[in-house]
Order: sequence, then C-alpha cells, then structure tokens
Amino acid sequence: MKNWCLSVWKRFSQLEKPPVQVRKIVAWVAALEYLYGAVKNQKHAQSQAKVAEKYELSPSTVAKCVKALQTLDLK
Repeated sequence: MKNWCLSVWKRFSQLEKPPVQVRKIVAWVAALEYLYGAVKNQKHAQSQAKVAEKYELSPSTVAKCVKALQTLDLK
C-alpha cells in the first residue's frame, strides 16, 4: 500500500497544474487510503464517508481529493 500511495502522490505532485488545492495533508492521506481500497483491495474497500470519519474530516473534503487524484491512471 505504501509504495502504491507514494507512486500515486509522486505522479500527482508532478502535474503542471494540480486540479485543486487542499491544505489539509490528512485529507490527501484519507483520499489515498480510499482509492487504494477501491482500486487495489476491492474486497475490503471502505466508503468515502467511513474514511472521512476515521480521519475526522468532512466527506466532501475527502471526495474533493479523491476526484483530483482520479485524474491519474490509478491501475
């Protein structure tokens, strides 16, 4: 999971113009965790709301980060 998340984050951070700015680092961590479950570990995937609750974030903040990261090819 760690390597996949680092790879996705590296590609995202290299975008010339990131689609959104979110200042809460934990929001990006939550989005990466959600996407890892959705893409790589579908049997144990959690909802965005559950991940948001875990990190004490609003579901809309997590959704915003997920949407931005989904601009990448996450396979």
